[in-house]
Amino acid sequence: MRGMLPLALWIIWLSMGPAMQQWGSIGPMFAGMTDETRPVEWWANGYTRFGVSLLILGGGYWLVFRQERY
Repeated sequence: MRGMLPLALWIIWLSMGPAMQQWGSIGPMFAGMTDETRPVEWWANGYTRFGVSLLILGGGYWLVFRQERY
């Protein structure tokens, strides 16, 4: 059951993506702009969200399987 915790945290992190895109936007949104072309802060861009996703899944499962080994 502990193996589900990293997956649950990852799903919560993914659900925060659209909100972070909105909260991290720089300046007003004009006609013709999409969410992909809108400038955002460093913590709201796709690279940061992808990196944290890898950290949550990789680090979480590493901790779970490391504890089960002992």
